[in-house]
This record gives sequence, structure tokens and C-alpha cells, in this order.
Amino acid sequence: MKRILVIFTAFILFTTAASAQKKLTRDERMKWWREARFGMFIHWGDYALWGGMYKGHKVAHGGE
Repeated sequence: MKRILVIFTAFILFTTAASAQKKLTRDERMKWWREARFGMFIHWGDYALWGGMYKGHKVAHGGE
């Protein structure tokens, strides 16, 4: 019973916090992105082990 109460309380707190956040328009989000002036996307995956290879052939990267 205690576990169910903890889960229920966590769910209520999460949904309340999520609904309390201001919904930003696309323009507001883009304004933040432009002002931040930094963006980085890093994606790690199993396929990264074969970086530079495609169908068994070495592929040149930009700048090489």
C-alpha cells in the first residue's frame, strides 16, 4: 500500500509540475536558441564503431 501511495504522489507531483510550465511559442523557443549561440548534438551508437566505413569501403570525411 505504501508503494502505491508513493507512486501516486510522484505521479501527481510530476503532472502538476509539467502543467505549471509555460508553453512557449515557436518564436520564443527560436529566440532562445539564437541567443544561446551554442548547439551540440552528440549521438553515440553501436554503429559509431565503424565510423568512416560504408559497405566495407573507407569513406573520406570532410576536412580530410
